[in-house]
Amino acid sequence: MIVASIIAVVQLTVEVISMCRDYSNGSADRLRIVNALEDLKLVLEGLQKLANGTRFVMVKQMCQTNGPVVRCSEALTLLKRKLATPQNTLSKIKQIVKWPLDKKDAQDVCRYLLDAKSTIQLALAEDEM
Repeated sequence: MIVASIIAVVQLTVEVISMCRDYSNGSADRLRIVNALEDLKLVLEGLQKLANGTRFVMVKQMCQTNGPVVRCSEALTLLKRKLATPQNTLSKIKQIVKWPLDKKDAQDVCRYLLDAKSTIQLALAEDEM
């Protein structure tokens, strides 16, 4: 169950990265978000490997209701919703051309993703001590 939760967040991260790359503008903000997502994905994949090993208890704590993995999933779901393209073809074309996040939203997303990644990395480092 824990490993499945982490895998689901990794898959959601990959999906959001792909959605970001579908846009043709907002390049600086989009690139920062994609980089933050790719960094987060690497940390989550490392966490996934640890979940299969002897550090299962620590990983389980990170996946609890208000833990960093669940918070990442919630943030990614919200970002996915903001990036989603409408079903109408004309609206879809307009949406892909126009990056849906303003500069402040993009900065907030990057900050949140980096904070989540740092929290997971810090917990992993403390567990190694």
